Amino acid sequence: MILDAKSKIASIVALKIRKMSCYQFIKDACFLKTTTYVAQSIITIFFLIDKGSILILICRHGQTEWNLESRKQGWLDSELTELGKSQATAIQFGLKTFCREKRFRVICSPLGRVRSTAKIALADAQYVTEITYDDRLKEHGFGAWEGLNSEEIEVRFPGMQEKRERDCWNFQLPEGESFALLENRLTSFLNDIDKSEDILLFCHEMVSKTLRKILLNLSEHQTLALSHDQFSFFVIDNKQMHQYNCNPILHS
Repeated sequence: MILDAKSKIASIVALKIRKMSCYQFIKDACFLKTTTYVAQSIITIFFLIDKGSILILICRHGQTEWNLESRKQGWLDSELTELGKSQATAIQFGLKTFCREKRFRVICSPLGRVRSTAKIALADAQYVTEITYDDRLKEHGFGAWEGLNSEEIEVRFPGMQEKRERDCWNFQLPEGESFALLENRLTSFLNDIDKSEDILLFCHEMVSKTLRKILLNLSEHQTLALSHDQFSFFVIDNKQMHQYNCNPILHS
């Protein structure tokens, strides 16, 4: 009986969400006097209805100088390292193999490290129908922490890193954003994408994690435990996730 009631509620709300933005829908769902199960089920139904069966590929930019130095990048930029360029080249060959006989619309973060990666990875790509850029795919905004490593952050903002660890998802950084705000803008992005063709995304680590959270209905804890190796890309197909590792060492 309980499951039947949950199913009825989910069905009713599924009809409603066709007529509202995804962000507004999730906001409204938070006010339902029901269980977490129902809220999660509604979100799942939304993406099954609205995303259809299109493929969504998620690529991360190659290693940068600040990645190497363990500095927060956020909306700032640093150049790709030689390894980062090699990673982009590996992704290029991986995508050519995977995307053979398919067609993809490419959407990229506008930040320089992503542009540089995509330029290498998409060289001579015959499977691309269009390349566009969307600000909502920019990395999580670290605000005043950008350009700093952990030691420098502790000097300038003593105790703040420890405080953030207590509620990592909702903690808003000075002049920056929380992961919850990042999730809101990525939910808006997914709600707006054209569902008529498969999508190839070039973005950032936390963006990749959060996109997978939304598309696969993961918890915050599960999301923070995810990773995105820069030699690999992820394929989301009808709520199933596959990782394709393009590291030539693994295939030699």
